Amino acid sequence: MDESPYTAELTRAVEAAYDAFGRGHLSGQLEVCLCPVCMTEDARAGIVATRNDRLSVAQICDYSNSAHGVPRDLDDLKLLLPRYLDLMAGDELVDDMGGGTELLRFGDAVRTHPELFSPAERRVLDDWSRAMMWHFAWADTTEDGAVYAPPALLETLLCGGWPLAVLTGALEDIFADPKLGPNSLSVLAGAVMGRARRKHGRLAPDWFALRYCGEAERAGLIAWLNAVAGSDRVLDLATGQAETALWVQSFAAAAGQFDAALLPARDRPA
Repeated sequence: MDESPYTAELTRAVEAAYDAFGRGHLSGQLEVCLCPVCMTEDARAGIVATRNDRLSVAQICDYSNSAHGVPRDLDDLKLLLPRYLDLMAGDELVDDMGGGTELLRFGDAVRTHPELFSPAERRVLDDWSRAMMWHFAWADTTEDGAVYAPPALLETLLCGGWPLAVLTGALEDIFADPKLGPNSLSVLAGAVMGRARRKHGRLAPDWFALRYCGEAERAGLIAWLNAVAGSDRVLDLATGQAETALWVQSFAAAAGQFDAALLPARDRPA
């Protein structure tokens, strides 16, 4: 991927993550699932033998796809985190599923252990998320595009335990940018309306985050989508550029209709 005006900031954010969480080897007791489907003992040994900042995409994906849940040793999990952030900054997929699941184990750890990150570590993570949002908002305007376009980051990082206000705040700053805002709003409209479910005049984007996250996160995300859909920026865009009008007009027309209750969720049966 070409360098963006935000590459240097993103590089600094990745280095700050290594500074905060460290460089080194995982413990010899690294917890994984060693069933025939998830991981072999040799693969596990290879991960333990490799310093965290040198773990390959394949090794990180192996760890992501292991069905062992939140490990008992949270130090191992935290030592893995900067490599995840490093690879994602290079637009690399860090699991084989995608669609919001990339950082799910970290999000489950945050939801289980709210004290997992210190305030200083939380600031480093939030700074990285903002740098990612800006970098990939720019990348999504190029010919090559990006895997981690802002709507994908919103879903992935919300599932990964980032505070919703940090993510939506970054997006709102991008929407206000005259160069990146129109494209990012159009991409969000497409991501919402292209996966929308409708029932009895209510709508919900069929996002993994709205199925997996807790009630407060779901309600906050839906309230934000309703507010953005009814905003002046979306209405202006819907009546402006013809090439963006279809998804954006649909998004604007749906303001106030989004409702997370249309989707089944972990803590609420269908």
